[in-house]
Order: sequence, then structure tokens, then C-alpha cells
Amino acid sequence: MNYNIKYLETAWNDVKQSSGAFKTILLLGLLLFVPVFGEIVLYGYAYTWAKEIAWKVRRPMPEKVFDNPDGKLYSRGFFALVIGLVFAIVPVVLMLIGQSLGTPVTRVVHGVTYLDFNAPQYIGIALYVIGLAGALLLGLLSDIGCMRMSIYGTIGTGLQLDKVWKMFKHDVKGAFKIFGMELLLVLIMAAVSFVLALVIGLALAATAAGVAGSAVMHGHGADVLFAAVMTLGVGGMLLLLVFMYVLYAYSAFVTLMVARAFGYWVSQFDVPSWRGSKDPMPFETADAAAQAWAQTSWQQQAGFTQEAPCQQAPQQRTAQQAPFQGQDGPWGQAPYQQQPQQAPYQQQPAQQQTAYQQPPFQERHAPWQPAPYQQPYQPPADPVQPATPEPATPGAAGSSIPDASTSPEAPDAAGAEPERPPKDASDTDGN
Repeated sequence: MNYNIKYLETAWNDVKQSSGAFKTILLLGLLLFVPVFGEIVLYGYAYTWAKEIAWKVRRPMPEKVFDNPDGKLYSRGFFALVIGLVFAIVPVVLMLIGQSLGTPVTRVVHGVTYLDFNAPQYIGIALYVIGLAGALLLGLLSDIGCMRMSIYGTIGTGLQLDKVWKMFKHDVKGAFKIFGMELLLVLIMAAVSFVLALVIGLALAATAAGVAGSAVMHGHGADVLFAAVMTLGVGGMLLLLVFMYVLYAYSAFVTLMVARAFGYWVSQFDVPSWRGSKDPMPFETADAAAQAWAQTSWQQQAGFTQEAPCQQAPQQRTAQQAPFQGQDGPWGQAPYQQQPQQAPYQQQPAQQQTAYQQPPFQERHAPWQPAPYQQPYQPPADPVQPATPEPATPGAAGSSIPDASTSPEAPDAAGAEPERPPKDASDTDGN
């Protein structure tokens, strides 16, 4: 929720930073002199600009008042005017009834005027107060309805009281902050109006007194006095028009500020995610999910677990038995068959256990004697002696010793080469 946003400051900065904003406000104030049409243009312009910020599109004020980019300027303004009137019907009726009933009866007693209050007067005062409070509350709801209308583009969406009320309840604090801003601006307008009316009235009264005194002192005729009165009348009318124009321009400024503030207020509801006008808004689904999660969390903390419903096991069908042919026909149950009688139980005779006999005392307490000596075991000699193998001849068949002529020469065990025979006798003798 946008609790931290400063609606008055934010809306004022948007108006102030828009180029040509003062000229636009003056033009809108001038259009209010045209009945109905001026309100339609003003509301259409204000809520078109507010709709943009509701979609989180921040743009300055349009420089052209009659600029109609989406073709809904006049329809949007007319729908806003109708929504405001519909929301104001009930409180206005209550205030009128209360005013008619609450007027006290005056009576004079010994030259002193008293106000006599009876039961109808008290009822009338109560109705008037209720109507005034309802006018303030329904004024807020009508602004929310106008924002919904500007987003959907239909008058019916602005009159959906259930949706408007849910939005209001979702952020009551923010709505009342805007209401406080609007009330402050209205009080400023009332103070300015009072000051202007007082200044204009004093100026006219002083001028009229001066003209009348001058005419009396100088003895001017009635024609001169009439001309002076007409001049004062025309001047007073011009001053009154100026006064009304200031009020209209300030009223246009207040309308722009309030509509822009409600545009910021509606932007928190995630307008791009909205679907049909009757579908739940994002905050409604979020609140429902949060409530379900809180309920589940509470049940878990409290130790409650949702048990599955008891399901009765299906009854197993037994094998179909042959019907019993009784006196009244078959009835689907087999006759009772008596089980054969078993032989009576015969107890087996108990086996007699042999008592343990302890050996005599001499055997149990005889002195220890070593065992006689026995010679160690010697296995018998093998009568069959294995034959001595003959040495194998190198090169013979079946011999594993290779022939020296076919095998490479290898060094002996000592690592020296074997002695080679001399080549001939001459070599020996010569050496």
C-alpha cells in the first residue's frame, strides 16, 4: 500500500513541472462559464491525465485542452459527471429533508424570541448530519468510481459499488489522505473567496457612498446620480465576473490535483494486470492467498492436521454358494453342516526322569597322577623308491636342452667368455 507517498506534493510537482500549466488552468476555468459542457471538458481532461499515471505512465499535462488522442475525452467527462451526480443523490436528499425538518420554530415570549426544538427538529438535524457525512464519504467513492470508469471506459464500471468499496477498504488511509488534501484545498478556496468578496464588497460600498455624498454636496440632479449608480452596477458586475472566474480557475486546479492524486492511489492496484470488470483484482487474489496461508500456518502451529476422510473398505464378495432348497424355496444360503466330532483329548503319561547319581567320594577326591609316557608317532617307510632319471642328451628327440650349434653364445655364470680351441698347431707353436 502506498502509505508513504505524499499525494499533495507529488501532484503539485506534476502540475508545476508541466509546460503551459497555468494557461491550461485559466482556459479550463473559462470553460466552466459554459454550463455542463465546461464540466464535461474539465472532467475528461483531468481523468485522462490521471489514467496515465494509474498505468504508471508519467507524462506532463497535455498542452491542448481539446486534445483527444483516444477519442474518449467527452464520453469520459460525461460519465464522470453522471457518476458524481449518482453518488450525490442520496446525501443531498437526506440533507434537504433534514433542513426542512430541522428548522426550529420561533416564538416570542415577553418580547424575547426563543427557538423551540421538538422531536421533528432533532430528527431533521440528525438527518442533515448523516447526509453531510455521507456526502463526504460518497465523494471519495465517486472519485474511485471515476478512476475505474477512466480505465475501463464504461460508465457501469464506475458504478460497481462492491469493487469500489473493496478498493477503498484496501487502502483507507491513502484515500483519507487525499480527502484531507482536497479538504485543505477547498478551505483555501473558501478563505480566498471570502477575502475577495469582502474586498469587492467594501470597494463597491465605498464607491457608492462617495458618489452619493458628492451628489448631495454639489447638488447634482437625479440624472447624475442615476449615471453614477449605473457605473457602480456595471463595475460591480465586472468585479463579480472576475471573482467567479478566479473561483472557476481555482476549482479547475483542485479537480486536476485530486484526479492526479487518485491516479497515483489507483496505481498501487497493479492496473496492467486487471482483467474483466467483474473479475477479482490482483490484490483480492493476493489477500485470499495470504489468508489461506495464514490459516494453514495457524493450524500447523496449533498442531491440527487435516485428516483424510474415512473411506470404508470395499466389501469382498465371497464365492457364490448353491441355494438351499427349503420349504419356501431357495433363499441363497448354504445349509448348516455339523462338523464331525473329534476324539476326546487323552493326556500322555509323564516320562520318569532318571535321578543324577554323584560319583563316590574316593573318585572325586583321588590324587593326581600323570599319564604314562608314549613315544612320538613315526610314519612307515615308503617301500617303493623312485628311479633315478638318466641325464638327457643335448639335441636328442624329446630333450629340453637346446643344441650348442643352434643357440647363441651366452656368458657363463662368472660373466667370462668360454675358452675357444686353437685354430691350428702353427698358431700354438708360434705363441
